[in-house]
Amino acid sequence: MKPLLFTSAFLITAALPAFASANTNQPGNCAIYAEELSKAVSADDRLTGETESEAVETLDAYGTTLRGVVADGMEQTYAQSKAFGWDKAKVDAMIAENETAIRKGFYTPTMDRGRVYTDHLMAVMQCTQISAQQGHVAAADVDTMSTRLTAVMNVIR
Repeated sequence: MKPLLFTSAFLITAALPAFASANTNQPGNCAIYAEELSKAVSADDRLTGETESEAVETLDAYGTTLRGVVADGMEQTYAQSKAFGWDKAKVDAMIAENETAIRKGFYTPTMDRGRVYTDHLMAVMQCTQISAQQGHVAAADVDTMSTRLTAVMNVIR
């Protein structure tokens, strides 16, 4: 029997920093990481011009793609959740709580908000690679993300 994974839901066990507790095999978590990193790239004054705009464009497209994956799998998630006695409202509430925790944990207390950190880039890159393995994005998308996040990395060093 295949283990119950809740393939579409946002699952995380604690409100730890995204890079420390990244459950990068979950499309919902990765969508949140991409969204938060996109906001950080936009806010980080070290990033400007093409580096900023291309990174934001790629992160936003990736986040949108994964939000679609999540939406497409929600009926299965709701069905699987019934085994635990959870109805749709309970699942939706848990997802909202977990999303809030992931967003809150994106920055540690020692990080400056609105700044991009290597840990953030690594978490999103890991997400992208796993998304390709799961068939959610193409290898070319991984290459594009890698190129653009490497450009960001080169600026923030």
